[in-house]
Amino acid sequence: MGFNSASHILLTTFHPDLDSVERVVRLADGRIGVWTPDGTELQKRLPAAATVIVRICDRGGKVDLEQPLFEGRAEYVASGSVFDEIKSLTAEKYGRGVVIANVVDRAKELFGGKTPEGAVVINIIG
Repeated sequence: MGFNSASHILLTTFHPDLDSVERVVRLADGRIGVWTPDGTELQKRLPAAATVIVRICDRGGKVDLEQPLFEGRAEYVASGSVFDEIKSLTAEKYGRGVVIANVVDRAKELFGGKTPEGAVVINIIG
């Protein structure tokens, strides 16, 4: 299967050790990226060059055990050309799912503070 045809990944960080299911896109330079309308949690979880484990999974987080486990270095971005590329590719690949994610995020903002969108760039190293 590989990342080119995967729709979701399970992203495990090590500080703190938490898992999250993310929509994944392949960038032109071979790295992978994930976009979120609310980057608050990912920004806290991912210091610069954070080590992560990436597994291909379904939308519910069930890992495809026939696929390998990958180690990578992740970097949180909130602006710039890489952020724009990830956001554009995600909207193109997931369409209505991105629209729904934005609506849910706007509803959260009505009852709380502003939630900045963000993205994570992952360089797979092994």
